[in-house]
Amino acid sequence: MVNSKSIREYRNSPLNGMGYLFRKNSILRKSPITTTQTRTTSFGAYAQVGYFPHAVIDMVPKELEFAYRYAFVDPNDALRSDVLREHTVAANWFFAMHRNKLTLDYSHLTQPGFTPEDRVRLQWDVSF
Repeated sequence: MVNSKSIREYRNSPLNGMGYLFRKNSILRKSPITTTQTRTTSFGAYAQVGYFPHAVIDMVPKELEFAYRYAFVDPNDALRSDVLREHTVAANWFFAMHRNKLTLDYSHLTQPGFTPEDRVRLQWDVSF
């Protein structure tokens, strides 16, 4: 979800007009653990940046965007070994802005104590 502050920061950024888009968000949640009835604090955030290379290289199609996303979630701040992290790179092809686009992305997911996981996804988004 993009908040108005992120949009304002992008519009006022010197990168505006150069093909860059930046989004960020975070969430803090305090909730009881149902098995122990103790309270825990969870925290997560993400930041992503997109780049339309057509802004500086005319021969690149204007429908093509490259993107990078970093995200993490700490489900219980009392534990130091449970933070999940995500690094994703993507290529988007826009047929009709965000209402019709094709996305190919690669994600690298990590959590301490577990084998890292790599994912490749091809997704077609259509909105009516």
